[in-house]
Amino acid sequence: MKNFDHYSGMSPETIHNLSMKIKDLSREYSLIIEFIRGLSSYLKSVDLLNKELGAHERLFQIIDKDEVLNIHLKKSIMATQVLKKWVDEIGGISNAEINLSFEKLDSILWESIKLMENKFQLENTFNKNQSTNNN
Repeated sequence: MKNFDHYSGMSPETIHNLSMKIKDLSREYSLIIEFIRGLSSYLKSVDLLNKELGAHERLFQIIDKDEVLNIHLKKSIMATQVLKKWVDEIGGISNAEINLSFEKLDSILWESIKLMENKFQLENTFNKNQSTNNN
């Protein structure tokens, strides 16, 4: 495997280091996904509370706070909808565009070691046969 450096510094060690970086990012991605799930769960709870508050609108009318309730509900509902959209987009982009791509790259990197080893073995065999034929 002495010819690995012929390929711009790509060696088993380089591939291993790249793979480790990919695995580190995958672990960080898992933390992000946990956070997104937690945020999504929180937003569902906010929705439920808003619905429950809206169901008790009469109580707020009795205490003359129905205007405060309506302002709160409008702000909360709009903010929750925006955050839900962002959470969905971040989750989708993170998984489809980032994490899966890194997983595929990692697999390709490891496959490349075997391909390079096979190539060098064929080159060595060819060179040995050439030198034997020249003698």
